[in-house]
Amino acid sequence: MNKNKKIYLYCLYICTVVINVSTLLGGIKHHETWRIVVGSISLALIIIAIGLTVLGYKRNKVTQFPD
Repeated sequence: MNKNKKIYLYCLYICTVVINVSTLLGGIKHHETWRIVVGSISLALIIIAIGLTVLGYKRNKVTQFPD
């Protein structure tokens, strides 16, 4: 995977985390249980996806070509 695709993937993860945190905080502010549950479940799944992605990149280290 080239460097640009990694950057786009990390930007997508960050945007999704921001949306999930705002949903969670909005649910807490308005005392809506369903928003709290949806926000926390989706936030947990995204954090797991980020962890697995980083772990996959560490296991499959892409070495640079020799000179």
